[in-house]
Parts: sequence; C-alpha cells; structure tokens
Amino acid sequence: MATTNDATWLQRKLTELCPNITITVTRDAQNNLVATGSSTLGSFTERSADHDVDTRDEFYNAVRGYFLDLDHDTARAAVKAAVPELPYPTVPLTGAEPSGITSPDADNGVDYIGCGATECAGDWDVSYLAADGHLWDSRRIDEAEENDVLAGYTVCNHCGRVYPNAHRYQGPLPTVARIDVTTDTWLDALDLYNHRTFATQPTRPANQEEQ
Repeated sequence: MATTNDATWLQRKLTELCPNITITVTRDAQNNLVATGSSTLGSFTERSADHDVDTRDEFYNAVRGYFLDLDHDTARAAVKAAVPELPYPTVPLTGAEPSGITSPDADNGVDYIGCGATECAGDWDVSYLAADGHLWDSRRIDEAEENDVLAGYTVCNHCGRVYPNAHRYQGPLPTVARIDVTTDTWLDALDLYNHRTFATQPTRPANQEEQ
C-alpha cells in the first residue's frame, strides 16, 4: 500500500522523466495522490483514485504517459506559440487573459476550442488561423498543413482572443494575441472565410465579386 513518502518519490520520478514541465504531487483529503503537470501551454491533474491503483509504482506507471505527452509537446508547442505578425488589427493583451477551453464532440471525436472568457464561453463560435496567422484557406495552404490539426490557431469570433492549437488535446490554451474583431479588415476576411469554408453568401461589399 501507499506510504507517507510516496508524494515526494512520485514528484521526483516524474520530474526526472519530464524535465521540461513543472510537476507537483500532493495528497488530497481522502489521502489520494494528486499529480499535477503544467507547462506554458497547458496543465492537467491526475488522482490515484481515478486509476484504481494501490501503490505508488502502479500510479506512476498509470500516469507517466500523460506526463510524457505533455513534456514531448512542450518543444513543438513553444514554437507554435511564437505567434507570427497577424495580418489583422490587434488589441493589447491585459496580462490576465482567460485560457481557451476544449470540448470533445461526441459525433466525430474532434475537440472544438472555445473562448474561456465569461462573455464568450459556451457558444463555440470560432474560426481557424493557419500557421502564418491568416484565416485558414484551402486555396492557400498546402495539404500537410491542412491535415495537421495542431498547426495554426483558433480565434474567438466574438472577442478575438487567439489560442494556439498545438496543445488542444491537453488544454487549457493560453491567449497569445487578440484580434480587433470590429475592424473592416477582420470582418471582410471573416466573411470570405465563411464563404469559402461553409459556402455562405458573402455579405461584405469587398467580397461581392466572389458570388
């Protein structure tokens, strides 16, 4: 059975395994081991009770894959988080921006990203940016990027907060930029994006030639 030193042992072992992320291990009120891993692009928590294990070694073996995934994603995700200069007007970040959130889709298993801001959460009205920061367009990007769900960014159509897709399956995602969604530049681009992606009729004068 678990011993009083298991939290210290487990934290040391996980830290040795995954040196690129911050790991803490504690015990909750029910004496379960609680292991938390976090990096600049996400975090998650695992409890021993959720894995039906009796020993620290069993728990370590049960959760090490989660931490390895987070650790191995760190290098790639950090590169993806280096947001290119966006082609749309932006507004400054406050330094206390809410994280993006994900929700699994029961029909196709894809995680859709939503804005964590109170005024936007729950509507899932988002658009996708390619790795260069432009609204995704199959006429412009190559097949490799089109098939890479971790390439590029997600932007909330309501408030303009931009989230990197690189960590979408671990979440939460940090706000890395914020587009000014009230400008003609953005509204014209979004109108064209919706037309090309969802076959909607263009509503902006700048896009009428697309009809």
